[in-house]
Amino acid sequence: MTLNLLTSFTQFEREIVGARGREKRAASRRQGVWQGGAPPMGYGLAQQRLVVEPVEAKKVRTIFERFLQQPSVPALIQELSVNPWV
Repeated sequence: MTLNLLTSFTQFEREIVGARGREKRAASRRQGVWQGGAPPMGYGLAQQRLVVEPVEAKKVRTIFERFLQQPSVPALIQELSVNPWV
């Protein structure tokens, strides 16, 4: 019976720790803080916040424009591998 009681408290504590972690990550996202990892193409980091990198953003827009013009993703990949940023 004691073991079951300790197991119940352990599970409860594990759930509390998980909930606190989720709440902290949600609060950081609401404040606009980048959660980690490499920033997406077209963005850079400044004081843990994403900022637009103009040169890379132009490349991303070009890729999306070409994507709309291509019949398929493999065709886009082939075009970009031959002529990347024209």
